[in-house]
Amino acid sequence: MTNPPPPDEAPSDSASPRRAKRRLPLFTLTLLAFLLGAACGLFFGDYCAPLAVAADVYVGLLQMTVLPYIVVALIGNVGRLSTASARRLVMTAGCVLLLLWSMGMIAVAALGGVFPERQTASFFHSDLLQSPPPVDLVALFVPANPFSALADSVVPAIVVFSLCLGAAVMRLPQKSLLLAQLELWQAALVRVNTWMVRLTPIGMFAITAHAAGTLELDDFLQLQGYLLVYTAAVVVLALVVLPLWISLLTGIRYRELAACCREPLATVLATGKLITVLPLITENTARLIDQHHIDRAAADPHVVTPLAYPFPNLGKLMTLLFIPFAAWLSGAPLAFEDYPLLLGAGLVSYFGSLLAAVPFLLDMARLPAESFHLFLISGVYCGRVGEVLGVMHLTAISLLAPALAARGARVNWRRIAAAAGGSAAALILTIVGTGLLLQQTTAESRNGRNPIASMRLINDAPPAEVLRLTPAAQSPAPTGAALSRIRETGLLRVGYHADNLPFSYFNQRGELVGLDIELAHQLARELNVQLQFLPFEFETLAEQLERGEFDVAMSGLAITTPSLKRLRFTRPYLETTLAVVTRDFRRREFASIDELAGRDDLKIAVLRSEYYADKVRDALPAADVRVVASPRDFFDAPDDEYDALAATAEFGSAWTLLYPGFQVVVVQPDLVRVPLGFAVDHDDEQFEEFLSHWIELSRGARPYRRAYRHWIEGEDFAPKERRWCLGRDVLGWLP
Repeated sequence: MTNPPPPDEAPSDSASPRRAKRRLPLFTLTLLAFLLGAACGLFFGDYCAPLAVAADVYVGLLQMTVLPYIVVALIGNVGRLSTASARRLVMTAGCVLLLLWSMGMIAVAALGGVFPERQTASFFHSDLLQSPPPVDLVALFVPANPFSALADSVVPAIVVFSLCLGAAVMRLPQKSLLLAQLELWQAALVRVNTWMVRLTPIGMFAITAHAAGTLELDDFLQLQGYLLVYTAAVVVLALVVLPLWISLLTGIRYRELAACCREPLATVLATGKLITVLPLITENTARLIDQHHIDRAAADPHVVTPLAYPFPNLGKLMTLLFIPFAAWLSGAPLAFEDYPLLLGAGLVSYFGSLLAAVPFLLDMARLPAESFHLFLISGVYCGRVGEVLGVMHLTAISLLAPALAARGARVNWRRIAAAAGGSAAALILTIVGTGLLLQQTTAESRNGRNPIASMRLINDAPPAEVLRLTPAAQSPAPTGAALSRIRETGLLRVGYHADNLPFSYFNQRGELVGLDIELAHQLARELNVQLQFLPFEFETLAEQLERGEFDVAMSGLAITTPSLKRLRFTRPYLETTLAVVTRDFRRREFASIDELAGRDDLKIAVLRSEYYADKVRDALPAADVRVVASPRDFFDAPDDEYDALAATAEFGSAWTLLYPGFQVVVVQPDLVRVPLGFAVDHDDEQFEEFLSHWIELSRGARPYRRAYRHWIEGEDFAPKERRWCLGRDVLGWLP
């Protein structure tokens, strides 16, 4: 009886070769899965949302071997080196890394200037109140607790720890015993990773179907300028520049390089995680080097690839293009002299997380912090496309470092000049083509939008009577009897101010809207009474309430010590934050109160309040502080008349939607809170207590939270149509 072949050996029967020939390559299967997933997403639409679970499982399985692989590979392969070869490795790999970084910096500086000019603004959000998180390079690179670094996936610290162990192993007298064990562990981890990679077609189908079925078209259109430039940068670097340098300096043909990168590229497109393909890049580049008989003893990819991974790769560096893009959105394009600081700071900060680096760079470039939300949206696409360039970046280091180390000091300057010339030509063509394409695709978006003018009340409220002028004759209501009168007459009269975004204003349809107007409708519904709105002026508000022209004033009224002498306020329904509004390009000047305190050249406008004007004078004793009657007196003034407007961040954000050349800055470090309340007649204690209790009950309820998110943060609560899909909207086969 013949024993069966071992599991790792192929059967010897004649059918096996035929079956192997019929098996499609992994790349082909992955491409088919991508096309099938896209078709599935377009056909079924948001029915594909549950596939996110399968996608997450696939990515998690790929990630589980990566960090152990980095530790084992670095310790074992560094431990095999001698002191001289380790020194040569650092020199060659370091030179290659500097070369690649230089390419990336040049590309960012060149492509950053292709964006046309534009002005825009956005609603208030809580990020305005937070300082950008600092980049903690010590915690990032110093493995004080290696187990914690492994648990938190702090890759730079893990690499430092592994390098220290590897350097210690280099000098051990009996290191061969340990190295043999590490080699077995490395082979086992590579085999597990290979098993997981075989699942790539399944993972690609789940990821593509989910994205194609759930991604909103509006999110893509808003970012089309950045996506276009980022894609152009990735394509020219990954498919032209890096292969050109690799081919000229190593002799490896483009076809061979494509075969080496095929599986890592297919896998990283599916997962969006560069770390999942480190073993593939390592093994494929090592095999290619051996085929070309390049000595890799001094720069083995098993050492170079894990060592190079924690450093910023070109795919990550290309996201620096988002900073010029954000400048394009805000209407304050970066000047040429801004790029050296941006590129230097970006390279250092990118050793950490992009979630910390991008807000820091936006702040440093004096750009609106809310642009970071668009960066997060772009990550759905750019995260995967950028990792393609990351694969080519690691492949270039893994191939160029051994080639340079094998040649020693011999450098072929003619080939370097040819590679540099070809790269420059490719970049120039990309700049010209991208610039022309941007002019066509972003023409409409450059005009900007004014969303606040088109906003409407969330709920379909019963029609309310809105008076533009106060009636000439009013019968005064009995003092302190507002609540009783409302119950008897079935009418709630609310005072409003027509120019107080986002609390009360007329939209482009002529409807009275805003946060306070929304709350007034909620109050009327709960009292089951009719609603009438009457205008007031801030200067005469106390007298109008005393005469009984209306029952309550609801229009973003700040509770101050002087106003308490004339009015009775409810408990605060909202606490806003004092800020300044200034032009976009001057945002950095107003970031710190300590830097402003000593300046005597500032002219600050304060809206309608001597109380807050005195507060500003106390904080900035040398500044020229003036009270203005309307925000338009500041926004429409000549550029040199005022430097900033002191207002609340919520109020200022709404007005920057009308004047997108301005930006809200919350002055750090001490935040000054401004409470807002409803005002009633000074003697009407009963109605004030009723409204205060109503506010306390309402603030935790869903209608209030929805109103806040709608009018302050700009969240759209209009019924959203389901994502278009072929099966429902064209064929009618789906419900």
